[in-house]
Amino acid sequence: MMITQRELYNRATSPSRRPDSCHNCATLCTSLSPQPKADPILTNSYDIRPLGQQDRAEWGAVWRQYLAFYGTERPDGLYDLTFARYTDPARTDMSAWIAWDGEFALGLVHTIVHAHGWQDAPVTYLQDLFTVPTARGRGVARALIEAVYADADANGRGS
Repeated sequence: MMITQRELYNRATSPSRRPDSCHNCATLCTSLSPQPKADPILTNSYDIRPLGQQDRAEWGAVWRQYLAFYGTERPDGLYDLTFARYTDPARTDMSAWIAWDGEFALGLVHTIVHAHGWQDAPVTYLQDLFTVPTARGRGVARALIEAVYADADANGRGS
């Protein structure tokens, strides 16, 4: 029996798999733990959509925060190259989504499609996931992950 990526995610993020007291990760553990499904229109005021050309400035600001979170910087040219890759409609191996609250970017997710050693079909690899600190606890990361699952399912890559 093959375990799907979604099952692995659910197992890894189950509250029963976490220690009684997470060390400095309470926010992350809470945001990743299974939550009841809720109508996003009633509980949240943000939208998830594919990254587009019009999103360059906001995406760049959020990606810089993501890299700073991990203590790294990249040259400005790499921002341009990376953005071009994620927004090039001819590229089917890289995708990105961004969460919006009106005109404010709340978070991003980047994915790469690649071959997998355990199956014939390509898989979607979630490369980067980040929510700006002021938007944490609103389900933004979960919604971004669900967008990745939906895209993988819609394109026959499973989840």
